[in-house]
Amino acid sequence: MAEFDQAARFAVKLDPVGFLRWLLPGLDTDLIFTRWLETQTIPFPGQPDRRCDTVAELAHASGAAPNWMLILELQTEPHPDIVARLLEYMARARRELRYGPHGRDKYLAALAVINLTGPAPHSALEMTLPGSTGVVFHCQARGLSFAQENAGQTLAAIRAGQTARCLLPWIPLMQGGDRAETVAVWKELAEQEPEHHLRSIYAGLALVFADLANCLIVWKQGLEGWNMRKSRIVEEWREEGRIEGRVEGRVEGRVEAFQGILLRLLQKRFPGASSPEVAAVVQTQTNADELMRWLELLDSVESLEAFRTAINA
Repeated sequence: MAEFDQAARFAVKLDPVGFLRWLLPGLDTDLIFTRWLETQTIPFPGQPDRRCDTVAELAHASGAAPNWMLILELQTEPHPDIVARLLEYMARARRELRYGPHGRDKYLAALAVINLTGPAPHSALEMTLPGSTGVVFHCQARGLSFAQENAGQTLAAIRAGQTARCLLPWIPLMQGGDRAETVAVWKELAEQEPEHHLRSIYAGLALVFADLANCLIVWKQGLEGWNMRKSRIVEEWREEGRIEGRVEGRVEGRVEAFQGILLRLLQKRFPGASSPEVAAVVQTQTNADELMRWLELLDSVESLEAFRTAINA
């Protein structure tokens, strides 16, 4: 399941603002996404490391209230104790993460969990001590499942400009995502993406999630000849182990794909800036997991120089 988890984290970070607007449609318009926070918390001695998929920093544009961290967990299959796990992570993250000019300000925290398959997660936890004690614990996370979303309605919302195109990769996981007519509408909307490399990435990710949703044949047939010869990115995604029904993918292809995606996103993240040293380190890194970590790191650094320092370039 690791390749699906990696693809999900990558897809969320393609357009954080667009994805979060879809995930939290009623969010206060004064709250804006600023960056992804470091997700590795410090474990207690003798305990395993704890890592959450994505933690978004949300700041008030007016500066009138404290910043928030939105802890978002993406899981391939439902987990019965997901809220307890998120609470454990939240407690550590809120204790350790700080912001502000002196790094002393505490975040407020919110939780969200998305199932790639299966029903929506149990996202609430409430416990009341019996009697008139007034001791109550209540936690409500934002929880949803792509399997309960409607592909046709989502595509219509994208067409109307109500939902960002970054939702396109997730369409195969939704109800109706296994239909040939859905793929046809998907292609029409994906063609409207002005950035060529993003169209290719959308297609590659859609194939990954189509494999998870057991509708890979429909999507491979529907996308045959569409944008496939224009970029190696899609071909490399297709070489992933599960995309062709194999347990082990072609490691060399995955490394080259991640290297190419990382270099392209570096150019987009820091337009006009360049560092031959960073490019050289990326091109010589052959560990796919380390490249994925660098991809996740990219959105949390403030400058190309900071990214260079983080990867020891």
